[in-house]
Amino acid sequence: MEAEKCMPDMVTLVQKFAPKIPIAITRDIGHGTDAKAVLIGRKLSIASTAQTF
Repeated sequence: MEAEKCMPDMVTLVQKFAPKIPIAITRDIGHGTDAKAVLIGRKLSIASTAQTF
């Protein structure tokens, strides 16, 4: 979706259908060839030094 610049974007879609779920965006986790895995349903602690949007 990002590569194709689809509208609405992923954040907007998540906020529309799950407005109370926090959203974190990173290229470090996901389906990329260099991405890391995250176990769904497990607790995860995330710290950030990045800007918020």
